[in-house]
Amino acid sequence: MIDLSILTLSKQLIQLRKCLSPEMLHVLRSHFNIPDDTASSVQEVLDMLEAHVKDQMNEALRRRELFSCRQAVGEKFDEYYVRVKGLADALDVCKGQDDTCYEMQIKQVIMMGVRDEQLIQELIPNIPTLSLDEIVQQCYAFEVAHTTASVIASHEKMICVTSQYKANKKKQKTLAPASPPPPKETCNNCLRTHE
Repeated sequence: MIDLSILTLSKQLIQLRKCLSPEMLHVLRSHFNIPDDTASSVQEVLDMLEAHVKDQMNEALRRRELFSCRQAVGEKFDEYYVRVKGLADALDVCKGQDDTCYEMQIKQVIMMGVRDEQLIQELIPNIPTLSLDEIVQQCYAFEVAHTTASVIASHEKMICVTSQYKANKKKQKTLAPASPPPPKETCNNCLRTHE
């Protein structure tokens, strides 16, 4: 891996071009009129490309994708939350308003998208009062508690099966007929029976 910060600007741009597809190189040259020997920094070029890619997708489609984002079966909450944050970051959810609007929108998306009905019931009264971070922590805590409870329940079943097995073995021992005493033999010398 190359440390771009130690390279000259022209070499940084060469490395950037090596990473871009022919289509993106064409966009740089034709759409932005950026020559190969530009004075723009790599970060400026990347920012222009990012803005171009975002503009290619309709905002209404991005909003629809965000607000219909659902947690997949078996998907952990942190994976789901990363997807939601990625979709929200690609979209100006509140059009320059304060963080309160953004947080409320993301909290609503989370509440509508998580799969567990019990978690949804816990979130409903908390959405208006808790911050986004607190809602996320509540979801993490719920997932951990649910996973832990499942592990404990499976161990209890194993213990129950083991206990039942031991109880059955003990019962079989008590119900088994007593073995007859060993046969007594008569002594050839004294003609008595000895144990």
